[in-house]
Amino acid sequence: MKKHLSTNMEEIKEHVGDKERLAHDRTKLAVQRNLLAVERTFTAWIRTGIGAVAGGLGIAKLIVIPEYPWATQSIGAAFTLAGIAIFVLAIWRYYRGRFKLRLKGVRIISKWLIGLLAATLIFAAVAAFVFLILS
Repeated sequence: MKKHLSTNMEEIKEHVGDKERLAHDRTKLAVQRNLLAVERTFTAWIRTGIGAVAGGLGIAKLIVIPEYPWATQSIGAAFTLAGIAIFVLAIWRYYRGRFKLRLKGVRIISKWLIGLLAATLIFAAVAAFVFLILS
């Protein structure tokens, strides 16, 4: 009788080990899904910022109102500034989301690469803004 009981205990221990392994795998997958969500959100913000900068340049350069040339320049500059603000918010939210995940053992894009991308876009948007103001 005792031998039969120990066999059942071994099976129970094996079963518990499987559950723990499964729980660990599910947790790791959840972290990866959350990381992908943070990256998707970052790219959505970046797309929005690029759209704002492009819209600002388009408004300022393609729409001309002879009586009020300053109006389209101002609107274009406002859109470009909005794009710059969106880029700054994008990088801030990305780093905040990444920090909240406290990633361990998950392969992720380098934070320096993300920062470099954001800095390049901010620089380009500032250059576009200066171009709009000076032209």
